[in-house]
Amino acid sequence: MLDQKLEERLRFCNTLPTLSTVALRVIDLASSPVTDLGEVARCINVDPALTTKILRVANSPLYGKRRKTENLRQALTLLGLNTTVTLALSFSLAASLRTKKQAVLDTPRYWRRSILAAIAARSLGEHHNLTRLEDLFLGGLLQDLGMLVLDSVMADDYGPVVSGNMENHDQLLRAERKALGTDHVEVGTWLLRRWELPEYLQQLVAASHSPNSKDSQGEFGVMIGCVCASGLIADQWLYPDNTATAEHAYLAAQKYLAINDTVFQSVMDSIAASLPDVSALFEIEVMDPVQVAGILDKAKEILTIRNLQLLDEIVEAKRNAEILENRTRDLETQASTDSLTGLFNRGHLDEVLVTEFTNATEHGWPLSIAFIDLDHFKDINDTHGHQAGDQVLQGVAGILTGSVRQGDIIARYGGEEFIVVLPGTGAKAAHTVLERMLTALRNHQHNIDASEPVTVTGSIGLATHLNSGQRFDTVIHLLRAADRALYTAKREGRDRLIIYKSDD
Repeated sequence: MLDQKLEERLRFCNTLPTLSTVALRVIDLASSPVTDLGEVARCINVDPALTTKILRVANSPLYGKRRKTENLRQALTLLGLNTTVTLALSFSLAASLRTKKQAVLDTPRYWRRSILAAIAARSLGEHHNLTRLEDLFLGGLLQDLGMLVLDSVMADDYGPVVSGNMENHDQLLRAERKALGTDHVEVGTWLLRRWELPEYLQQLVAASHSPNSKDSQGEFGVMIGCVCASGLIADQWLYPDNTATAEHAYLAAQKYLAINDTVFQSVMDSIAASLPDVSALFEIEVMDPVQVAGILDKAKEILTIRNLQLLDEIVEAKRNAEILENRTRDLETQASTDSLTGLFNRGHLDEVLVTEFTNATEHGWPLSIAFIDLDHFKDINDTHGHQAGDQVLQGVAGILTGSVRQGDIIARYGGEEFIVVLPGTGAKAAHTVLERMLTALRNHQHNIDASEPVTVTGSIGLATHLNSGQRFDTVIHLLRAADRALYTAKREGRDRLIIYKSDD
C-alpha cells in the first residue's frame, strides 16, 4: 500500500502521465461487458494511426492469418473483440505515455525493455497454450509503468535511485523502497487503478516482480509467471554480456513456469522472430538483426554451459551421496561390531535375539542358541600377556565364523565368551555345527609371540527353542538354559558340548 502522503502527492500532481481521448475511450470499451465490434470500430476509426496499426497486426505473421485483411471491419472480425480491444489499448497507451520526455529516466532503454518484456510474456504464454496472449502482452508492456510516474513526480529523488540499477530490477526495487518508501510496482498499480484499467491488468502489474503463492493458482497464475519472467528475459536481451542476467532469466523461467532449456531457447527464438513486426508497430527500434543473432548465440552458449555445470553438479551430488551412504554404513557397522574380533557386539546381539525368538515363536520353527567359553584363557593372558590373548581371540573369531552356515550369527558376548545363534535349526543340526567348531578349535595352533604355538579349546552349552516339545517362554529363559548347559560342560571337564534338557 502506498504511503498516504505520497498518494496525495501523486493524486494532485500535474505532471503525471496522461492519456489521450482515444486511450480513455478504449479503456471504457475494455471495461464494459457489453462492448460490440461496431463500437470498437468507431472508436479506432477516430485515430488513423491506430487504425493502420490494427490492420497491420491483422495481416502480420504474428497472427498467421492466410486471408488478407483490407478494412477495419475485417480486421476486427478476424482478431476477435477482446484481442482487438487489448491491442488498441496497448497501442494507445504506449502512444500516450511516450509523448512526454522523461526527466532522468533513459526513455529509449525503458521502452526497449517494455517492448521486449511484452513480446517475452506473449511468447511464454504461447508455449503454455494460454489463450489471453494479448492480455499478457499488455501486462508485460506496462509492468514498469511506475518508473515513468516516479520520474515525473520526484525526478530529483528518483534520479540517484534509478541510476546504475536498471540492469537488476530486484536491486532497483530494494533501492526504491529504501530511498522513497515505495517502489515502481506499487506506484504503477496505483496509476492503473486510477485510470480504471481492467482488474486483471492491475493484478498482473502488482504481481509482476514478486508474486504471492495465492497468485500462482490456475491459468491466471501461469499468466503472472509469464509476466514475472518476461522482464528478466528482456534484461537478457538488453544486457547480453552480463552472464548473471542471463542466468537470472533462465532460473526465473524455471521457478515461475517450470520450463526446461529447450522451451527457453524456443521462447528466445520466438522473441527474435517477433521483434521486427512489433518494433515497427510501436515505432521503436529495439535492436538490429546482427545484435539479435549475437544474443541468440550467447543464449545458446550460456544454456550449454549451464547444462554442463548441471551435469557436473549431478555427478558431484551422486558422489557425495555415495560417500555419505558409505560413511553411514561404516558408522552402523561400527555401532554393531566388536572392535577387536570383527564379530557382532553385545548390543547388536540383543536386537538379533529378540527378533529371532519372536520369528521362531510366531512361525513355529526351531531356534538354537549356544554359549561358548574358551577354556583356561586366563592362563594365556597371564603367561603371554594380554596382547597375545587378543591375538588368540581374533584367531578364534575366524575359526567360529568359518564353521557356521550362511544366516547363522556369531557375537562376542564379553571377554572370552561367544554366542552362536542358529535360526531355524533344531538341536541335532546345531549339534553337528558346534561339534565342528570344537574340532576346529582343538586342532588350530595360534602363532603368537612365544616360543611355541598356543592351542585353546572351548566349552559349549546348547539350548533349543521349539525342539522335541521343548519350549521357552522368553528369550531370556532360552539364554539361561544355554548358560546352564555351558556350566555343566565346564564342570564335566571342558572341551565338550552339552545340550540343555528341561530336567537338568
